[in-house]
Amino acid sequence: MLYIKNVTKKFGKFTAVKNLNLQIKTGEVFGLLGRNWAGKTTTIKMLTGILKPTEWEILFDDKTIFNNPIEVKKQIAYIPDTPFVYEKLTGIEFLLFIGNLRGISAAEVQKRAEPLIKLFDLTSIISKKTEEFSHWMRQKLVFIAAIIHRPRYLIVDEPMVWLDPQSARAVKDMFKLLARQKETTIILTTHQLNVAQEVCDRVWIIHQWELKYLFENKKDFEKDLEDKFLQITGAYDKNLLLQAI
Repeated sequence: MLYIKNVTKKFGKFTAVKNLNLQIKTGEVFGLLGRNWAGKTTTIKMLTGILKPTEWEILFDDKTIFNNPIEVKKQIAYIPDTPFVYEKLTGIEFLLFIGNLRGISAAEVQKRAEPLIKLFDLTSIISKKTEEFSHWMRQKLVFIAAIIHRPRYLIVDEPMVWLDPQSARAVKDMFKLLARQKETTIILTTHQLNVAQEVCDRVWIIHQWELKYLFENKKDFEKDLEDKFLQITGAYDKNLLLQAI
């Protein structure tokens, strides 16, 4: 289980995340929703150890990522909203490199990666340098690299950016299968409320840098997530739309 206790992040006098408290269960798909600058990505970066909270206790089971960085990070995979790859490596070399970092043999990487390469329609380009990959091809490659070591925790920032409908469907099904069959805990941010309704078990709305509402019951946010989200974060000004049209 992932425990987030009294987590706050300040940049000088600005508070980017304020007093977050939450428990995320093993095998749960948990959605973190909010407008831009609400604190979602800052929260994600604290969970992955990229940013250190100002006040905090973040426990992966009974260990913190800051006091036990190697041990905890072995269990984590992180997919940022912008995919980062080594451009002078081919796609398969990149996967082999990531696998080697994770202590996985080249043969095992090839075995695990092959169906995923086919799934994401990268077979024709996987042997080319990633500098030739489009943005969406890089996004798919990063997805494969993230799950190749079968993480216990998968943390994803805006997973559907740039994905075609087929790959988006594959990713949503992947989240469900990883959570149900492998007991992977998945934390994701998204602006696509329909994605959260489809794949998440619980949803957390963050606004103005703090938790505002937690949907504990999937039936509730399947029904009125958009209305609640707009109620909390603010609806758009329909009069401006009417003036423009």
